[in-house]
Amino acid sequence: MASNFLRGNSAHQDTVKAMSTDQFEQIVKAISEGKYSWACVLILRFNGHNPAHYIPYRTYKRLIKDHKAAQKREQATFTQMGLSRDRVLKS
Repeated sequence: MASNFLRGNSAHQDTVKAMSTDQFEQIVKAISEGKYSWACVLILRFNGHNPAHYIPYRTYKRLIKDHKAAQKREQATFTQMGLSRDRVLKS
């Protein structure tokens, strides 16, 4: 399976596309925060793969749960500061 992943499975070759700038920035942010497993999830997702096919199910579910909790904490921080998360990220 790993050799097909590295060489590219013919079924996926047509679906692979360049990622957007926003997607790339999300991956870089995850790496810079030390969230390497989350960066792997994003890379797989953005390239049309289902991360659950490559990462153990329990690990994948924990990554999703941890990411959602971090997003909620981040949103709560912005709300307490009276700021919009989107407005802060765009500036």
